Amino acid sequence: LVKRFVEKTFKRPVFWTGAKMGMLLVLLPIWNLILLGIASCFIDLHWLVWISYFIALNLVAHGFHRFITAYAERKKSTGQNAQKLNDLVIHRAALLKQLKEIGL
Repeated sequence: LVKRFVEKTFKRPVFWTGAKMGMLLVLLPIWNLILLGIASCFIDLHWLVWISYFIALNLVAHGFHRFITAYAERKKSTGQNAQKLNDLVIHRAALLKQLKEIGL
């Protein structure tokens, strides 16, 4: 719903990502509070348990986002090993040799 709303409202795609993130930062906690309110009607727990669950849910989501970002970064960096960079090393050596010949 957020994606469709933002893409119809904002004509320039440059604003789409920031608007989606901003709307989700507001809408997801509200949605979680609604779901927790419904769940609290069926499960009888102390209200402090529900508040701590809501806070823990946000902390776990933030930690999961950081983990996925770090995992993707690590996966991207391991894809560039020495064999793939060997051509660049040879090209760099040739450029350095040309610079020495020129006198730079």
